[in-house]
Amino acid sequence: MKGDLKLVVFKEVLFDPLMETAFGMALQLVPPRSDRDVTMLVNPALLDYAAHPVDTPQLQVRSSMALGVGPDTPTLSFSLDGDRVHQVEVGGRDYEIELMQIGADPRTYEFKVTEL
Repeated sequence: MKGDLKLVVFKEVLFDPLMETAFGMALQLVPPRSDRDVTMLVNPALLDYAAHPVDTPQLQVRSSMALGVGPDTPTLSFSLDGDRVHQVEVGGRDYEIELMQIGADPRTYEFKVTEL
């Protein structure tokens, strides 16, 4: 519904894909990332998926997937020094994504997502 907003927080931890959802959109943070800047993919494309890429007595991997930029994947670059707000259209709806803050130890990224 127009005017609805959601606060989305990403926490940088080992082996975490830095992916969250808001209003049915998948949001993923990708390099480059720093204490002032961050890059986000909106609805990243599924590039590869394997149900059991490795299955031996010593090691078992349940699934593996690779996400990346597809033809309908907006790539947004945010900065605390100026470029804090972006607008995107997904599925016929418009959204505003605003970088609110970047925390430290562990690094966190906080965004406000608003349906326009």
